[in-house]
Amino acid sequence: MWKRLFLTVAALLSAGWFPQKAFAAKPIIDRQCYQQIMDNLVISRRDIASYKKIFRALNKDDVETADEHIADVSNQILMGHVLAEKYLSKNYKTSYAELKDWLRLYYDHPQALSLLRLAKSKFNGAKEELADIEKLLPKLPVSPYSWFNNQYEHLSDAKRKYVRQKVSSFRQAINRGKTKVARLILADKNFRLWIPDREYDAMSATLATSYLIDGQDKLALQYTEKAIRRSKDATALWVGGLAAWRSGNYRKAADYFGRLGAKTDNDEWLVSAGAYWAYRAYSRLNKKPQANQWLKTASKYKRTFYGMLANYQLRQPWDFNWSGDAYFNNFSTYDYVNDMLASSAIQRAIVLIMSKNPDLAEKELNYAYKNMNERQKEACLYLAAQYNMPALGIKLSNEIKDNEKSLFYDNVAYPVPTWKPKGGWKVSRALVLALIRQESAFKPEAQSGAGAKGLMQLMPNTAYHVTKDRRLKRDSSVLYNADYNMEVGQQYLSYLMGKPFVTDNLFYLATAYNAGPGNLFKWQKKVKYNNDPLLFIEVIPSRETRIYIERVMANFWAYNLRFGKEHKSMDEVASGQWPTL
Repeated sequence: MWKRLFLTVAALLSAGWFPQKAFAAKPIIDRQCYQQIMDNLVISRRDIASYKKIFRALNKDDVETADEHIADVSNQILMGHVLAEKYLSKNYKTSYAELKDWLRLYYDHPQALSLLRLAKSKFNGAKEELADIEKLLPKLPVSPYSWFNNQYEHLSDAKRKYVRQKVSSFRQAINRGKTKVARLILADKNFRLWIPDREYDAMSATLATSYLIDGQDKLALQYTEKAIRRSKDATALWVGGLAAWRSGNYRKAADYFGRLGAKTDNDEWLVSAGAYWAYRAYSRLNKKPQANQWLKTASKYKRTFYGMLANYQLRQPWDFNWSGDAYFNNFSTYDYVNDMLASSAIQRAIVLIMSKNPDLAEKELNYAYKNMNERQKEACLYLAAQYNMPALGIKLSNEIKDNEKSLFYDNVAYPVPTWKPKGGWKVSRALVLALIRQESAFKPEAQSGAGAKGLMQLMPNTAYHVTKDRRLKRDSSVLYNADYNMEVGQQYLSYLMGKPFVTDNLFYLATAYNAGPGNLFKWQKKVKYNNDPLLFIEVIPSRETRIYIERVMANFWAYNLRFGKEHKSMDEVASGQWPTL
């Protein structure tokens, strides 16, 4: 056995099983750890080779060849993945019986939702027959709105159908800017009678957001008041605070923002925003003690836009963990291995990595991590760093960080790859990495539904426009090359900064990069932001862009801190000025 194990380790060493990747952190799987894993899983070199051949064939939709190699496998640890990829292949006609059997055996695998949908398409009675399995699967939100995701199962069929229809019409009206239609839906007596208060108030806050964006602060305040009084709705507090601020009612703004900043059960980005704007409102009221207290509250959320800004203004030390220290595992003693392997998902992920299938390994860990303990989650984070899964590393570092205990994984959360633009750095390196972190989470092969490609999510036409590279007309796949993508991305940033309505203004630059320079120009003219840089962020029409600016700026500041750069733009924002590059 040990001879076989030695040969397997040697083979995997030569194949790069212990890689030094662009995102290398502290490797937690070395030779000794690997031997422990192999001994525990009892998997042979032959099985690993067979799995490689199987996945290679399935990636080409060659089901026949895959089936030949399936017969050679002794250790069945990856059979759930093998069968899932086979059943999802375009060259295999899956039966309902196969799908039902798979779902009962492997519902904890990341392909479960896809195969459940496929099963429902095969058999009309699948929804009822597989209801017990569906309850075990994660519910993926189809909308950022809780009132839309709610299925209203407490209602009778007729009432539920009525409410769902009204909810869908309301969302459609909001998306199309038809606030009058949305108001009429909220005024519907039956709808109001049948929908829960919390969902009704959340819908009122959504309508208020539209009024805020349209510059109608009185209506925004009207539609937030009841939602605040009855449900203490976080969005209502935020929108009501902004409407009151823009109306000059700083007392009401301070009250609403403070109540939002005091919440402990909501998104940290929104809560820190509430606390910081409470600081701004109390400052306008010349109430310095209250203002400083809210600034301290905002600073607790140490990796958010407003939290970092508050921390800077208070001149508190930055507690970034760039060293890669672990908190729950001692990776020098190998005590972590047994705990790590107590998770069947981690077992499968490790064998998937061994089988040259890191994408499936990442999906496995991404699907399963919420059911893991802290030690296992931390181990997954370091696996993600070691095996080039930056998106998973970023997600996990955010999942297990702890603001109160200053427990952070910043070396994984803010990776610094070895890539660099072909022509060298011509734009701030921190800015380029900040954009990449938000755009693609450092996945060179990323592609959006709209067709944007690569690290910096560049549209092929835009890339051609700024480079005049004829290759892009024939084959835009060159944008998946990391160095080339970053070079073109730098050129596009320079192109945007060359526009007189953008220049080196970081808020404007991030807006133009995300929403396009045309939208930026239009919003500069249309939006009521009183030349207040922070208000500009919060009242531009695109929710995606509002979020985007703050995420990119927080990334930019974190990377500047990592590179030891000055805090010029942070100082400018803190002083009420526009931040510049």
